[in-house]
Amino acid sequence: MISLFKKIASFIYMKIKKNFRLLKEICITTKLIFKPQTNIKTQFHSFTFCTPNISTYNRAKSMLSKEPQTCKWIDSFTENSTFWDIGSNIGTFSLYAAKKINNIIVLSFDPLISNFHVLSKNINFNELDSTIQPFCIAFHDKNEINKFFIKNNTPGFSGNSFETPKNQLGENYSY
Repeated sequence: MISLFKKIASFIYMKIKKNFRLLKEICITTKLIFKPQTNIKTQFHSFTFCTPNISTYNRAKSMLSKEPQTCKWIDSFTENSTFWDIGSNIGTFSLYAAKKINNIIVLSFDPLISNFHVLSKNINFNELDSTIQPFCIAFHDKNEINKFFIKNNTPGFSGNSFETPKNQLGENYSY
């Protein structure tokens, strides 16, 4: 009986030890990939982003390539412009505009609290507190108080909705 107990205890110990080693390797690898901050250098400026997960990291890394037409549009702004970044997510275009256009005022809106938190950090990391004003609020074509449906509350995600639980394609959420 004691021999069986020792075998079971040894088996459990080896599984825990093996899984602990694997978990430790995953944690080390994750720390190497997802640093709390990611620096992005462009042709014109450097940016520092809060990157707590793969989504925020990818948004930071693809800031100029994901929506080149948006960057081109922002490039057309003149000095002393006001830019309303509605659905700013973590603020890639708000930061871009604030660093690219002289004396611009940027109003950055995102209703998801996790995005707003990262957005606020990004503004602070880039010392743009006097240029970008963040707001945690949703925009809608109606002036009303209504429900905000959150499909995913992870920083960097989008696709949440106001009033009805539908994605940007008009499809109902399946919870």
